[in-house]
Amino acid sequence: MAYTFFNPLISYFYAKKLVAFISNKRFRSSAFCYQLTCFVCALLVGCGSSSELRVAIPSEAVADGLTAVNITAQAKFRGSPITDGTQVYFQTDQGSFGNPQSTQAQTEIAVNSQGGTAQATLYPPQKPGEGNITVSFTNVNNESIIKTEKIKFVVAPPAYAKSVNFSCATQNIGALLPDAPAITVNCALVLQDQHGNPLPAGVASFYQEAGQLFDDGPASDGTRHVHYTVVPNSPPPVDVDPLPMELSPSTLSAISLVTTDAAGTHNPRDGVATLLAVVNASEEFTDLNGNGVYDPGEPFVDEAEPCLDVDDDGTCDSTEFFIDVNHDGKWENGNGQYDSNIPIGRLTHVLWSGTPQFSSDSSAITIPAGGSSNFNAFLKDLNGNPPATFSNSDAVVFQFDSSPSGLLINGAQSIPLSASVLMSFSKSGKFLDFSRDINSALSLREFVFNFRDVRVDTSSQEMAQFMGSVSYTPARDVDAHTVYLNNIPVTVLAH
Repeated sequence: MAYTFFNPLISYFYAKKLVAFISNKRFRSSAFCYQLTCFVCALLVGCGSSSELRVAIPSEAVADGLTAVNITAQAKFRGSPITDGTQVYFQTDQGSFGNPQSTQAQTEIAVNSQGGTAQATLYPPQKPGEGNITVSFTNVNNESIIKTEKIKFVVAPPAYAKSVNFSCATQNIGALLPDAPAITVNCALVLQDQHGNPLPAGVASFYQEAGQLFDDGPASDGTRHVHYTVVPNSPPPVDVDPLPMELSPSTLSAISLVTTDAAGTHNPRDGVATLLAVVNASEEFTDLNGNGVYDPGEPFVDEAEPCLDVDDDGTCDSTEFFIDVNHDGKWENGNGQYDSNIPIGRLTHVLWSGTPQFSSDSSAITIPAGGSSNFNAFLKDLNGNPPATFSNSDAVVFQFDSSPSGLLINGAQSIPLSASVLMSFSKSGKFLDFSRDINSALSLREFVFNFRDVRVDTSSQEMAQFMGSVSYTPARDVDAHTVYLNNIPVTVLAH
């Protein structure tokens, strides 16, 4: 704040001038009046500025990029609030006064005062450190009144490892189609504390095997929004060696998921992109005494160092990226001790699929009179994966051109496509299994039917065509594609 106080030398100076002017017949002139006014002013409050500026700001704030910090400035001139509408300027060298979701920091803002008060909202940076908040205004004497306060931005509290979840809304995208457009899907990193309360999301890092993850920033409900984008001609996921489960034919078919051509060997995991989110968290533990904190001897889940496991084996190989938490130059599957604040990794997967092909294990179906016959159809792209979907109308449909009388069909005839990756993985990223339907068939990869003749009169032979098609939408705002199964002739024999 700036004041000009009573000064005896100034008063003495003006007193001498007062005597001189009284002795002069021009003592009533305007010049004398001005000098006399200044003399009285000097005796009482001074002719200079008497301005006061107070700034209220927390001493600390969480460096999470989201939690608002309120700053209040109170300004006075000669003991009274400054005039309403006077602009008060707020400046910062850390954080932003603008939208926290914006990529452009707003480091200065002007606020019109009301009743001598002006308020501003600062959104902190996402890294800890010290910031300087400078507040200023100009008084009626055209003097700048400035005050700077410091604020410390501290590390966000850790999440609870058990409650950290990373996922994408759509996990099957048509990124391997020849005409694939740019594709974007929404993902989310959810953070909670030990008691299930949402955290406004601390500092997070994202890594990907293929495509690109973009951090859209945190939200107050504990969700950090991320979007995953694949542009045309992006390098695909890494080719990996097939697993025994992929090499072995399904129990219901004689077709393996692994194929070989001039380009090499293809298996379903060749189309899987692994995504990694890394956050600081406290390890999960069993609170035996219910005191809310970890005590030595209580069971806990020892977290491995975060790893981008691209070959889906649940361990971090020498060629795979990992966060070297203890800086020993090698990946560790836990350190054998409880950690209250340590970087942990959470994986999710997005399937890149291509143009699907329909096939079957038979080119014709023959059903004995009063008997039954099995039929299997298959739908998969070059890597053995089902087609992508971005529409609720996408589905696989099987039907007859005409319905033979008395023919009972056991098997789904209209199956919606799934936005899931249709594979399961462990927390460490190890491939576990393919999704399966109630018949243990590989979901949306193989379709199992049983046709049974339940006619009362089997004296005549009947004929029909069994048809299949799939409608799929490889990306958002793209027209649906359709692929057909070659018509399968069905003959129901006479008795």
